[in-house]
Amino acid sequence: MNLKYTILFLLFVHMAKGQNCPSTTLDIERESYKLPTILPPNNETASNLTPLEDTRVVGFIHGLAGSKDTWIRSRQFLNTTYQVHTPSIEYSQKSIDDAAHAVNSQMRSANNLVQLTVEEYEPDQSFLIAHSLGGVVSRQLERNYEEYSGAFDWQQQFGGLITFGTPHLGTRVVDNTGLAQQFAYEGCASLTEAYGEEFITNNLNIPLIGGMLKNKVRSLAFGGPNEQGLIDGFVCKNILARYLNAQLDRMLPTIGEELSPDNETMQNLSQETFDYPLVMAWGNENDPVSLRQIYSTTKDTNTDYELWGATDTAGEEEFIKGYEDFLDGLMAKAEQYTAIGNTILEILPNGGEEYFNLRDLFYEAYEWTELLDERYRVIFDIDDVEYVYNGDITACKCTLNGVSMLAECGSLPWFLCETISIPSYVVKTFKNDSDGVVKYSSAVGANGSVEMFTEQMIGSNHAQMKNDLNTQYIYRKYLDDASPFPLTEHFQLKGL
Repeated sequence: MNLKYTILFLLFVHMAKGQNCPSTTLDIERESYKLPTILPPNNETASNLTPLEDTRVVGFIHGLAGSKDTWIRSRQFLNTTYQVHTPSIEYSQKSIDDAAHAVNSQMRSANNLVQLTVEEYEPDQSFLIAHSLGGVVSRQLERNYEEYSGAFDWQQQFGGLITFGTPHLGTRVVDNTGLAQQFAYEGCASLTEAYGEEFITNNLNIPLIGGMLKNKVRSLAFGGPNEQGLIDGFVCKNILARYLNAQLDRMLPTIGEELSPDNETMQNLSQETFDYPLVMAWGNENDPVSLRQIYSTTKDTNTDYELWGATDTAGEEEFIKGYEDFLDGLMAKAEQYTAIGNTILEILPNGGEEYFNLRDLFYEAYEWTELLDERYRVIFDIDDVEYVYNGDITACKCTLNGVSMLAECGSLPWFLCETISIPSYVVKTFKNDSDGVVKYSSAVGANGSVEMFTEQMIGSNHAQMKNDLNTQYIYRKYLDDASPFPLTEHFQLKGL
């Protein structure tokens, strides 16, 4: 697939179904600010250790876009030592609480099997390893144990939890889908109009009828002031919108709405104290996080790589180089058509208009493409956003055929309009560390009353962190015989 369409389409695969797009365009003013980071401890000996011979159950809980195959490589590492269980959760029709019920049932069955051969085995000696939404489901499960304490089939089924890239405080990406659709539409319209206009200008120079033919094709493709063209109306607003909605429905069904920080489920969990050992691993991906995460979504980080092989820096850099080349190509075209327009203008007064128009179109496409990472970070709730009042601006409120609208002053007869003042805002963003989907503060935001640990995964994005070198480091540290997990004395093996 052509890079520009890959960037456009893969950008939004993690977001929820969009609502109406806002009419205002973000004017982003970036300020450099980072939350404090936690460096991983020095554990040079960990890589030389072997996993502990263990009879305990470890349940691997996948995220929203995952399946039991998410953990193919992790099973490969732990199958010979732990009783590995990989529930497959159907998120499309479930709430977070429903998913927690499903995990509880499957973990209870797995623990019962161990108890058939190890009488003294207690279910709370088992533990969970969860990715993304799977960590939220696991915490909901722990909350349910408190709520349903003493009820049938609600004995605690695990005694510790390791989360990878879990939005413990929720994520506003599910609230930002209008911005996502707006940005996607702007990109579609900008790129297709630039390349479409270039084709019309350079290939329809037919003697006598060339000018008329070009105008007709432009009208059909791009429309006019009061009508939509084929590109704008059919391709960008129809095909693109349907594609995005299909992807968003698949990737973030109803359950995704509960991930909003304002949702009751997330508010309850953010106030809940986790009473068992908890390790929160968070990715600290390198810039540009958008392109690195997008690249990883084109791969299956388990089946496309061997054990711990998803640290694909070379692949990321090649993808980023392709993006940069595409960006340079847009600017080169803008400069090329500027030069052609200037040459014609020197010969013909008021000449070169078509080429100056091409210059403007390619520069607009360049600006959209250049903003990819910044807009991605805002849409995915990676960066903190603040709307700062920037004074009032003058606009005209006009009434045409009984319909009121904002219009550029002078574009409609004066007697249809009145001059008004409306407030304007500058959007300031404060940069945070993230894995390309979940920011640092949310990934380590759970409350706990026993042992809590955070592990920084430098260079890992949300997709890679299930099977890269940092994953190996964390597994070695917490699952080897030097420090069996969970770490509290209460949850140590009872002579098994």
